[in-house]
Amino acid sequence: MDKHLPAPTPTASTTEHEPGRIVFRTPAWARYFSLFGVLALGAVTALMLGFAILLLFQRWWWVGAFTAAIAIFMAGLTGYVLRDLRGKWGLCVTLLFDRMILDLPAGRSLIHRPVAQHLTIPYSDVDAVETRLEAILPSPWKACNALMC
Repeated sequence: MDKHLPAPTPTASTTEHEPGRIVFRTPAWARYFSLFGVLALGAVTALMLGFAILLLFQRWWWVGAFTAAIAIFMAGLTGYVLRDLRGKWGLCVTLLFDRMILDLPAGRSLIHRPVAQHLTIPYSDVDAVETRLEAILPSPWKACNALMC
């Protein structure tokens, strides 16, 4: 179903006091935890790169090269956590009486890179609502889809 949905208009009534307004956001603790992760990983990566540069000019150049390789790997992890933070920080779904407003940031997926979406969708345009229920068992190797259990 390829429908082009219009962007929200500036005249749309989206005040905080509108009756029936429900706003869904990523919990604040998850957003701040991701922010802390980005800052901590970034600081450790920068320190490791600095340490690796110092070691490269010393007798232990091979230790410096190994440390630089680990720091480059950690820089990639930092970028991954930063993408997660960007996705969590700007995500907002607002349910109003007659429509829903989707504010989806760019890069909200860790697998692919979708563009930002700011849409207003009337409920009359929604054909169906689907859900995926999952149950995670105590063992990390056993994940059970609720439909198959």
